[in-house]
Amino acid sequence: MSFVPGNRLEETMVRAVDDTTARVDFYRLLLECELFVVGDIKGGAAGQTEVPLAETEGLQIETITYQNKTYHPLFSSQERLRAFVRQPVRYFSMQGRALFECTRGASFLLNPGSELSKIMTPEEIDYTLDHAMQEKPVNIVMSSPEVYPKKLVQALCVLFTSRSQVTSARLSYVSREGDGGAPHPLVAIEAEGDAQTLAQEIFAAAAIAMPGVVVDVVGVDPKTKSDPFRVQLLGVAPFYRRTLPSNFN
Repeated sequence: MSFVPGNRLEETMVRAVDDTTARVDFYRLLLECELFVVGDIKGGAAGQTEVPLAETEGLQIETITYQNKTYHPLFSSQERLRAFVRQPVRYFSMQGRALFECTRGASFLLNPGSELSKIMTPEEIDYTLDHAMQEKPVNIVMSSPEVYPKKLVQALCVLFTSRSQVTSARLSYVSREGDGGAPHPLVAIEAEGDAQTLAQEIFAAAAIAMPGVVVDVVGVDPKTKSDPFRVQLLGVAPFYRRTLPSNFN
């Protein structure tokens, strides 16, 4: 991956691609850090405007189309914004929590145009705001679903049959110990190549199959035994396994 992080949020975003525990830090920093938004503020001046937490009325945020859906572009730094836009635009900066609180129901695309981008659905944003974790160790609890998500599994099997880099996929439900939140699906993928693009495709398929449900994705490797959580995931029977031609041995 050629994505070179330029701040703490981006460093954590890179780690979160393969490290489930780092995702807690990513979401926490996403709420704490200054984010950059293409748009305008009623009565604001051209160029960057820092928006205080109490002054969130009058926001006018630009939209872009990505994979036939509309999102508000959001950036983790001025450099990411300028690399994407490449022309003078009006933009402002705002703490993540304040931005998401006053735009509940909106969909964002973090760092569009970069090698490491992330779709932020309204459901994911609401979950993040309502279950924001402080910087402390987190235990992730695995469980079986009360109702097996057949539509999700079928949609992912259709996707994976056209993605030769996927070797196997497993499904579990997970929750954070002590946060009181309901368990949500986690898809564990054994695959090669571009993990970020594959994860975005899984999120898109999941949003259609199970709208309004937070779905997480994590990579697993049978050769890696240092992460107890991933070892536990590998003990779950795959719902998808790539089959090779009979003459391929």
